[in-house]
Amino acid sequence: MHARRDAGRIFDMARHAVLAYTFRGIKAHGHAMPTREVCETARRFGLPVLTDVVGQAAVVEMLASEYPGVNFIIPPARQLS
Repeated sequence: MHARRDAGRIFDMARHAVLAYTFRGIKAHGHAMPTREVCETARRFGLPVLTDVVGQAAVVEMLASEYPGVNFIIPPARQLS
């Protein structure tokens, strides 16, 4: 999901993905950090949220404190060769 582009339809998209395809998590795409809409949807469905913090760890720290029941998955930073 792209939190900005898909705003207002996150819940419906997740419901369809979970019920029709048994999806088990939300990937927040691009440089769009997860929003409260994404976090609330994840909480309601019991889904983890995978997101790349791209130098904005404070955003995820804030959301994680507001949504303690949501598991946030943060991949390690890419290493340059």
